[in-house]
Amino acid sequence: MTQARHITLAAVALCAAPAVAQDDPTGPRGAFELEYLRSGDRSDLVLNGDLGLSHRGAGAGAVGLGFDLGLTSAYNLSEGEDATRFIAAAVLSFGFGELAVGLPESIGEVLVNRPSFAGNGQVDDALDGLMPPVTGTIARNRDAQAYGLRFSAEAGALRYGVSALKVQDLSGVVVEAAGAYALGQGTVEGMLEFGSDSGRTGGTLGLTQSFGQVDLGAYMGWQRAVARADSVQASVDYHLSDSLTVGGDIGRVKQAGVTSNLVGASMEYRFGSGAYGQLGITDSNRSPVLYDLSVGIRF
Repeated sequence: MTQARHITLAAVALCAAPAVAQDDPTGPRGAFELEYLRSGDRSDLVLNGDLGLSHRGAGAGAVGLGFDLGLTSAYNLSEGEDATRFIAAAVLSFGFGELAVGLPESIGEVLVNRPSFAGNGQVDDALDGLMPPVTGTIARNRDAQAYGLRFSAEAGALRYGVSALKVQDLSGVVVEAAGAYALGQGTVEGMLEFGSDSGRTGGTLGLTQSFGQVDLGAYMGWQRAVARADSVQASVDYHLSDSLTVGGDIGRVKQAGVTSNLVGASMEYRFGSGAYGQLGITDSNRSPVLYDLSVGIRF
């Protein structure tokens, strides 16, 4: 995909969003981020984009018809390489839940929200490929699509569902079951993932909790469906003010008998209207120190 196509898609999504937002209170959502990464004598400049647009409309009888649209993309400006995945699904809403068909996000992507590791996109991408759900990450990194269906529902503080997706040009179907339970100022969430071609499973269990100005998160995952890996991550964010947040992360990944220990720190300043700037540093026993500087906007 060319850079011009990226810009065209983003423009179409942003121009269409206000009209839909009038009917759907959730409106458009997303973020754009320009990230500079430096490790040793290598540097990269990456443009990250994440756009989403959802609508749930009334339909005939007890069935409502809506849609999910979006894309996630990473364009390496230094290398001229990009990886993009599209979301485009028709959504049928029933009294007991909803069914998304087409190119939907998997249920794990909807319900499991692992915190970013020190705000570092490169580290997050590596962890996303090892700690389920991995279907969307595989599709994006292959510049391919994932098609299938997803069912989701709610019961009080519990959100749950299942999905079955196939990544374009890859054999087998990835089936996921996930749930998230709101608990006070936090959430307990988890999922299981099964790859039909390998006959193996993976899973993730996570917990987030807020205590005033402090946000905590702890996640553990195991992957056997597409790789053999075991991962853990713990994070803490301290909101010094409405604008300034500092954070720290530690992680451990064991893959193919090799263990990597990660530690990271970050600082983010929000300028208002969704704009922000972020500094981060990540160190590992298996690789050089990785520095990142980002500016972006969330909406």
